[in-house]
Amino acid sequence: MKRIIFFITLLISINLYSQEGSLTYKQANDIEFAKNYKNGTQFSSYTSQNGNTINVGDTLILGSPSTDKKQYNQYTGNNAVFSNIIIGRIGSALTTGLQYLPANSSGNKVIVHNIKVSHTKLKKKSPLLARAYVKNPQLGIGSGRTIMDLEKALLLGEIINPNAPLTREQAIAKLKEHKDLLDLGMINEEEFNKLRNELSPIIMGK
Repeated sequence: MKRIIFFITLLISINLYSQEGSLTYKQANDIEFAKNYKNGTQFSSYTSQNGNTINVGDTLILGSPSTDKKQYNQYTGNNAVFSNIIIGRIGSALTTGLQYLPANSSGNKVIVHNIKVSHTKLKKKSPLLARAYVKNPQLGIGSGRTIMDLEKALLLGEIINPNAPLTREQAIAKLKEHKDLLDLGMINEEEFNKLRNELSPIIMGK
């Protein structure tokens, strides 16, 4: 029942509204903030809970379909499909139903054309869910895709932001890798120290 309500909410939010500025995960889940926005309101960017910012105009990479059966895992025959990405726009589901993107689209690059929000329930006093309409410039007509939940798609690795900031774990791994290169004499101490200074704020949480 909850999933039906979720999709109904998406389907009714196809009207266009003026574009707002940036939206963060914290704001989207703040009821007092969320109630000021209608379904279909456009934003110029969305920043996820872990600080991953996606802007209109950014190029994203389609990752791998989610296979966690606790999520919206869907299959077409025996072929896995993306659980948070559908073919076309939300509005097309009014006539054709939701068509989930097949797994063979993994690795494709898409450009973000707009970011819109919908309330997670059929009332304004509920959190906002951010979605994005994207296109693959190499495929031309018919390349439109809708990422129905940016937060989940990022969390599950169904979309990858190549410009995302390094996590603390990634920064530590990168620094260790370059320490090995320093020990092997493949980089000099000046190069290593420069990288260490760049990564220290991330590692130390500053």
